[in-house]
Amino acid sequence: MISSEIPVYRILSKSSGLRVFPISLGCVHFGNHPSFTQYGVGGNLEEQEKIFVDYVKRGGNFVDTSCNYQVGQSEENIGKFIKKHQIDRKDLIISTKFTAPMETKPNKSGNHKKNLIQSLEGSLQRLQTDYVDLLYVHVYDFTTDIRTIIRNLDEVIKSGKVLHAAISDCPAWLVARANTYAELHALSPFVAYQGRYSLVDRSVEQEVLPMCKELDIGFLPWEIVAQGKLTGRFKRKENEDTKEDQHKRMGVEMSESDFQIQDKVIEIAKEIGRSPSQVAINWLLSKPGIPSVIMGPRTFEQYQDNMGALEFKLSNEHIAQLDEISKDSPNTIFPHNFIGNNPQNCSWLYMPEKKYQIE
Repeated sequence: MISSEIPVYRILSKSSGLRVFPISLGCVHFGNHPSFTQYGVGGNLEEQEKIFVDYVKRGGNFVDTSCNYQVGQSEENIGKFIKKHQIDRKDLIISTKFTAPMETKPNKSGNHKKNLIQSLEGSLQRLQTDYVDLLYVHVYDFTTDIRTIIRNLDEVIKSGKVLHAAISDCPAWLVARANTYAELHALSPFVAYQGRYSLVDRSVEQEVLPMCKELDIGFLPWEIVAQGKLTGRFKRKENEDTKEDQHKRMGVEMSESDFQIQDKVIEIAKEIGRSPSQVAINWLLSKPGIPSVIMGPRTFEQYQDNMGALEFKLSNEHIAQLDEISKDSPNTIFPHNFIGNNPQNCSWLYMPEKKYQIE
């Protein structure tokens, strides 16, 4: 945590060695393209510039975007901000992604080599840089062999246009296969993984996080306040019209479990004099194997609030309370709902009369 005046950095993964700021600046709101703003995603350009500059001044160095965010506007604005404010490109860890379409043509999306090359060239041009530190496979397209993807990424890494390969939103077994293939053939592995993770969605703990730990892949959570579910924004008592309006953005719906978790987050926030968002983010930062979390502020006020999560550390008691209230979010998936998650709760290791426990 940052409790002093000097910034503190974490190692993304030993396979990369990169030093990254504990909170990454997600730039999905850096633009105002109609295809995004219709869902409430996008913001005022002056405010986004203010966020970017302040983030760098505070020591922030980890910038996250994608070729398709705001249909390219996000990358363009990042490039403009860096140039306008004479920010040293070498001080930044810039990550972008390919896969999602920029045009409605069959080969303008996907994990295949043609789209990889044209997406990367477009990203470099918009970012006004000759390389990116991390290039993500944004999502697995279910059509391109994962071994082919690894070979293609290794080629662009060898070209110097990409320093490290990363992946997001992909089944754990595919990532494991890819990195095993990379190791056996002396190719560049995936060094980071992005996935949805928060108190209201802990499903990555069952397959993805153990995979990342075993294969030395840095895990970077997105949707860290769960589209506002962990901010106290949604109230239990409200008329149906208000509820419909509040939940309209991105189709957010609050379950009873979500409300229970939110209530506990608010309770702890009041107890320690912090905002609910800061408590939710701090909980994530307390978890092992997470070098940085990705915030996606739309306003400067949201940005300042998120950054405040670095000013304190939750007590073990508070972490335990949050762990307990959110332990079934969502319910365990197969095979873990059959075999358990660890030696302690794997009933197959014990007789009905449990007389010992394996640590």
